[in-house]
Amino acid sequence: MANFYLQINELDKALIYTHQALEIFNNSVEKNDFSMAPSYQRLGNIYLQKKEYIKASEAYFNALKIVEKINKNSKETAICYRDIAILYYNSGNPDKALIFIKKSINILEKNKEKLYFEVLKLLDAINYYLGVLK
Repeated sequence: MANFYLQINELDKALIYTHQALEIFNNSVEKNDFSMAPSYQRLGNIYLQKKEYIKASEAYFNALKIVEKINKNSKETAICYRDIAILYYNSGNPDKALIFIKKSINILEKNKEKLYFEVLKLLDAINYYLGVLK
């Protein structure tokens, strides 16, 4: 439900459902941190769209902490770095954004997986960043 509301830009409703999902994960008997990472990423995306950068940062770094614990060089870690780069850029800190974009690229280069769409999203972010610097 949260993704649906996010797609139609009903951010407050998406926020409610995302918090409910995280609460369910936290209260689960078979607590699986890895399952919580996408909810934290979604939470970060919602707060980013609402321009609540501190809350977005907390959510993105919670997701990053989870995925790094499992595999520091995973596609999911690269995606977290990309999201954090976008956060820093949008909050007026392009130098930090560049650091996280580079971290994401390094992971993607190491993995040699078919991450075509992730690479395209990352390149879009880099091109946007470089275009603003001109």
